[in-house]
Amino acid sequence: TGLLPAVKNTSDDGWYFGAGFDFLLSRDTLGLLPGTWALAELGLEFRNLGASETHLLGPVAECLLLNGLNNAVNGAAPVPGAVNCTGIRGEQNLMMLTVSASPKLKFNEGGKLRPWIIPAGLDLNVVSPPSDSTNYLDIGVQFAGGLDYEIMPGITLGADIRYHLSADLTDPEYNAAAVQAARNAGLSLNTDPNLDTWTAGVSLGIGF
Repeated sequence: TGLLPAVKNTSDDGWYFGAGFDFLLSRDTLGLLPGTWALAELGLEFRNLGASETHLLGPVAECLLLNGLNNAVNGAAPVPGAVNCTGIRGEQNLMMLTVSASPKLKFNEGGKLRPWIIPAGLDLNVVSPPSDSTNYLDIGVQFAGGLDYEIMPGITLGADIRYHLSADLTDPEYNAAAVQAARNAGLSLNTDPNLDTWTAGVSLGIGF
């Protein structure tokens, strides 16, 4: 995200951690797949998607208001000196909190090694900082697959890879008022946000 002009966070690196619960719905997928469990996965995940040198939204907004640039939105000429706000820059981390609910198929009942897949699951995302249109809520879908290995009764080690596809509801095009106000003030917007991410990690599971 960025202002004056728009700056994208193009980092390809990041990190995440999370926790979740698997609720068993059927041991044979409602009789369709013997030996394959159908589960409901509820998850909570925090992702740091990297940092970028950009204009910091909060300080820039405060500076613009103090300089009277908001008058330009109403048709008046901006107060001289408002351009100084463009010098407020710094490292800005892009972070996302995701709550997910997904159907899950777990194979090889009774085996120590159990692969699983999530055909498609729902993501609810809270994004920080807000986009250039001040939106911070987004929805999406995740696709995932992984393996769980039982190292002792009730304790498993796992690995998974997931793709999170975002609806990009933080795109300024969904907030016409913000776009028009920015144009009136001579500001540029990031009109092509992309919150799609891949994650890969390991997990510790406890059965009870």
